[in-house]
Amino acid sequence: MQGVTLVETEEWIGLKQDITDLKALVVQLANNVLKKDPLYDLNQAAEILGKSYPWIFQNKHKIGCSKVGGEWKIKQSTIDSYLNQSFHKDQ
Repeated sequence: MQGVTLVETEEWIGLKQDITDLKALVVQLANNVLKKDPLYDLNQAAEILGKSYPWIFQNKHKIGCSKVGGEWKIKQSTIDSYLNQSFHKDQ
């Protein structure tokens, strides 16, 4: 059995505002993350890497990918890591 909790109107309004503020903060932080580390679909990743779509599709797990909403996505940081891993420098 659940009890009834009484909350003062002012306290309720304050809590509601806190929740609204937290929601806005979460949305802002999520947008900042996407700006700093955007997600690309496989076509965009192919263009960035200068490869064909079939090559990207075949090597997506070597590069690093995730399925988001039923589509394969590759993060910018993953592309950077893949490029740095395969970068050879003369000494």
